[in-house]
Amino acid sequence: MKTHYGFSRIVEGLSVYITELDSLRPPSRFGVSSLSVVRTIELLFKQRQKYYFFKNNRELKQKISTLMYDFRTDTKVDSKEMVLPIVFLFSDIFVIMAITIGITNFYSLNIIQGCLILVLVGLPLLFVFFSYVLRNRRKVLGERHDKELKKSVQILIDFGVQFCTENNLNPEMFPIKLRHDDYDGLVYETKGHNNFVGFLKNETE
Repeated sequence: MKTHYGFSRIVEGLSVYITELDSLRPPSRFGVSSLSVVRTIELLFKQRQKYYFFKNNRELKQKISTLMYDFRTDTKVDSKEMVLPIVFLFSDIFVIMAITIGITNFYSLNIIQGCLILVLVGLPLLFVFFSYVLRNRRKVLGERHDKELKKSVQILIDFGVQFCTENNLNPEMFPIKLRHDDYDGLVYETKGHNNFVGFLKNETE
């Protein structure tokens, strides 16, 4: 028999899962991840709760996995989608090599020092490149599968509302950080552009 603590862990894990899925919907943020660094770190420390939620709700997890199958397996890439990334990549390589060669020649650096400059110059520019490419890819997938993503989140929210009501949990103890405010069953607080905190509605009120 689960305790109140066990029920709370389930809802905490549910909140993490909702945040992760919601972040995949457009508009896509710039970066290698669909979540900010701060949000990623926050969720990293709550992964045990998410897996606890999965462990205790296998049928629901399977239902969401089935609904998300097309999104997860979508490898279709439009030729137009690749034009700008390829141009961006060659531009990046040109800039990296030009800066490296220029600094190496100007200061008469040896090969090892030149390689170090190459790494120092290349890493930030490659990070920008991959952030751009991954953002564009997430944008395409998010727009293509927004209906499935939104439906998946809504199913989880509906489960959370019912679960909190049945187990007499206070929804205010389980804030859900979101980038969208178009779901039913939540009370929203606006924190900024595409930045919301949602609280599961109490069905008894």
